[in-house]
Amino acid sequence: MEQKSWRESYTELQRLVLPADTNIYNALYGGRLVEWIDNVASIVATKHSRRRAVTGSIDSLFFLSPPYTLGHRDNERQAQLRHQDYNGDTG
Repeated sequence: MEQKSWRESYTELQRLVLPADTNIYNALYGGRLVEWIDNVASIVATKHSRRRAVTGSIDSLFFLSPPYTLGHRDNERQAQLRHQDYNGDTG
């Protein structure tokens, strides 16, 4: 099997956080963020394996603080997800 660098499968997603994506506290719904993470994971897995891929499970995911909160004057923002490889290095 051919060796691949994570850079060959790197994918970046930028999403506009709209009021419909937030709860009554103006924080991004955690489920919405999980949906975006799953979409990116599917794209990366497909690019890396060159085959169809689906999410079998997510071992754990902890929200230590609200993923994103809209300010009173802000009407648009981006949620950015960063690649993190198994060594803990970010790309």
